Amino acid sequence: EVRAKFTLAGLGFIHIHDFLYWHFVERHELNKILRLKKSYLTGTEASTLLGMHKSHVTNLESQGLIEPVYFGTPKIIKLFKREDVLKLKDLGYGAIN
Repeated sequence: EVRAKFTLAGLGFIHIHDFLYWHFVERHELNKILRLKKSYLTGTEASTLLGMHKSHVTNLESQGLIEPVYFGTPKIIKLFKREDVLKLKDLGYGAIN
């Protein structure tokens, strides 16, 4: 569970403090994670590759242009196939450079 603490500071400014937790993996699981990292991207990584805002990937997903893959139990993480993101970029769905 990821939690954030919101506090008011000064003249109505809100500061957001992220509370993160660490998850340790065994050495033999590391290779599995590194293989996943080569083939899959998080939404943030996909948006960076496309040169667009993070919500752009969500929009592509809702339009049926990219399909997420879900990993993990009990915590589920949504990932996107790197090759699918690259295909979309080749089709012009990324930022124009």
